[in-house]
Amino acid sequence: MATAEAPASRQLCFNFDLRLSNASTQPAFIVMLHRFAEELREAKVAPMTELLESGQPITLAAKTGADAPELVMQTLGLDGKVVKTDTLPASARAKIDAPLDAGFMKVRQGETDLLTASVHFADTREADFNACKPENTLAQGSAAAVERHTDEDHWWRAWFLLLLAALLVSWHFTREREVAKKRATEPQPA
Repeated sequence: MATAEAPASRQLCFNFDLRLSNASTQPAFIVMLHRFAEELREAKVAPMTELLESGQPITLAAKTGADAPELVMQTLGLDGKVVKTDTLPASARAKIDAPLDAGFMKVRQGETDLLTASVHFADTREADFNACKPENTLAQGSAAAVERHTDEDHWWRAWFLLLLAALLVSWHFTREREVAKKRATEPQPA
């Protein structure tokens, strides 16, 4: 909480009245708020839980100072057993990489858990659409498959008769109107 004695370390100030502006409808304003919140979140020393790809770089906020303990990074296998333990020096922005093998990882600083993550393998070739091309697969579908997945409407005869009746009724009423128009335009015998 910011007070006169202890001002906030980071503030976001607007030089206009938010209530009277259209800022809430502008995507750039929303992105700016999101980025500001993300910067605050990245600088805060707090536990994080993440789902990471193997080898993904991670930046953690950690306590610094002479009395700050080192960072301990544990790599766990899929069975939950510790595979590897590394010790890193304490820094305000610790940069580490996720393990290359799938499993779990934990980063602690003293008694504080900074990161608990699961690590999965993601093949970037799955997202490579360079070799994609349009292809017509309509010829591969068979008429038998279409018939098998098509349900017949058992009421089609009733619908046809109802449509025919509607056409006849409309023709009957429009025909009377046409006859009345024709009589009105014809010269009357004297």
